[in-house]
Amino acid sequence: MKCSANWVGSGETYHPHEFHFITTEDDPYVRPAFTHLTTYVENNYPNGGIPVVALQDSRTSTRPGLGKI
Repeated sequence: MKCSANWVGSGETYHPHEFHFITTEDDPYVRPAFTHLTTYVENNYPNGGIPVVALQDSRTSTRPGLGKI
C-alpha cells in the first residue's frame, strides 16, 4: 500500500490496522478483536515506517479462571 509522502499514521506503535484478517472458525459477524486467529497488517510510522504483521488468538488462549463461575 502506498501512502502520501507526509503520512505519519496515528503516532501509536499498534495502530492503524490497515488490513484485518479473521478465520472461518468464527461466526461471519464476529467481533474482530476476540477471534480464534486474528491477523493485523500495519505500517507503524514510529518504527520508521516498517510493515508489521501481528497475530492474536484470543478464543483458544488459556487464561486462569476462564469459564469458571
